[in-house]
Amino acid sequence: MLSFGYDFYDSCASCYTCGDEIFDKVQREREKGVSGYYALPFENRACEDLAGFVSKNEELLTHIENLVLIGVGGSSLGAKAIHHLLRYAPLSSQNPQTQAQSTNQPASAKSQTKSTNQGKNEKATSHKKAPKIHFLEHTDALSIPHILSKITLDSTLFIAISKSGGTIETSSLLKYVIDRFCLLDSSEGKSHLLCITDEGSALQSFAKKEGVECISIAPSVGGRFSVLSAVGLVPLGLLGYDIAQILRGAREFMERFFARKEEHILTKASFLAKNYECYPITTLFSYSSIFREFNAWFVQLWGESLGKIDKEGKRVGLSPVGLIGSIDQHSFLQLIIEGRADKTVTFLCVSPTALPSSPKIPLLSLHSLESSDFVNGVEFAELLDRQRLATFQSLENLQYEGVESNIKSSKEQASVKSKEILSKIPLDSIVLNELSERSVGALIAYFELLTSAVGCALDIDTYNQPGVELGKVLLKKGFSK
Repeated sequence: MLSFGYDFYDSCASCYTCGDEIFDKVQREREKGVSGYYALPFENRACEDLAGFVSKNEELLTHIENLVLIGVGGSSLGAKAIHHLLRYAPLSSQNPQTQAQSTNQPASAKSQTKSTNQGKNEKATSHKKAPKIHFLEHTDALSIPHILSKITLDSTLFIAISKSGGTIETSSLLKYVIDRFCLLDSSEGKSHLLCITDEGSALQSFAKKEGVECISIAPSVGGRFSVLSAVGLVPLGLLGYDIAQILRGAREFMERFFARKEEHILTKASFLAKNYECYPITTLFSYSSIFREFNAWFVQLWGESLGKIDKEGKRVGLSPVGLIGSIDQHSFLQLIIEGRADKTVTFLCVSPTALPSSPKIPLLSLHSLESSDFVNGVEFAELLDRQRLATFQSLENLQYEGVESNIKSSKEQASVKSKEILSKIPLDSIVLNELSERSVGALIAYFELLTSAVGCALDIDTYNQPGVELGKVLLKKGFSK
């Protein structure tokens, strides 16, 4: 499902010596339940929650054309990332819910749940078009009315997601939609609201008091690690995606990691932790616009998890940057090539062979624009992939003068001239060999495990976020004056 190219830490022998230590720490986290995310791919709770909700609300869901997800950060970014990755995925004969439609769109929640319950080889029968999803994520006075302008109550399910319910963005937006659509004025209105939150949270208490449907998750699952819980999977299931296959992909990848068959994660984590002062910027260069929201999910996961004060009181961390190729070849690439040599770069793409038929550049020569005729007749998918490869190779061959190298391979050492020190950009690559729920589940697991491994190597608490609390206190204090 995923292919990895990891040359920049292959030659770092000291990184291998730390792999066992990092693995042991990650293993202990898992065994002690430090974060509940480790267990999610091995549970069926989210699938059961989805099936129960759909069964109970089958009649209502036949009229639902819009989902409005109310949540911020980890409560929305994961579902948004996976939806944008899969909404253009080719039809797969392996996923029964895709049999329900003749376009590259997810099937209805009813057919998704039916296919999960009836078995992988049985075709779904519902032909209901999947609902559209809208994200109410923050307190932007311009976007709120725009998103809700064409929303009507009878065709909409509102999903409020918050670990506590006290997140100011989520609670404020929830109040707004409750007031605008009179959601609490009748049992009919309440049926159009679903809450997803921690067991025992304030939001769960609200839902119970008002008679609103509520799905709970384990409090040990942190927000930015919650995409494989009901937080991410229930909305995705309602859109018709095969959430069992998402979990399967994540489970298979985790099993390989804990069986010591994905050692590159430990080596990369060791390299990044050892060299975070030399390479403080982690760049994810994703080649396709479908990765834009995935980049946003990665930025939160990486930045909020790894930017910490360690146990010795030292500030540590790696700053995440998400780029889209080939667009950002015309912006940020200049900084990578001629700016400070302080970045690692990971290239992420979907294999062109995994994509549906791609349009071709016409065999057309335009006056004065003949210099671009060398790509005539080429599929756009191939062009984008060749742009990725050319950019990777340009960085691979780039050498900085006057910068002391952190790694010296034999090839690099042989090329060093007298009185001249050369250094290369640390690079690696990830290729999705198929664009499917299963492969995306594996991709999620990879980045979550890598984040945990780097956190263990840095000797920090990967799962808290004390740095964001002061702003919340000052906000409340400011309104109290």
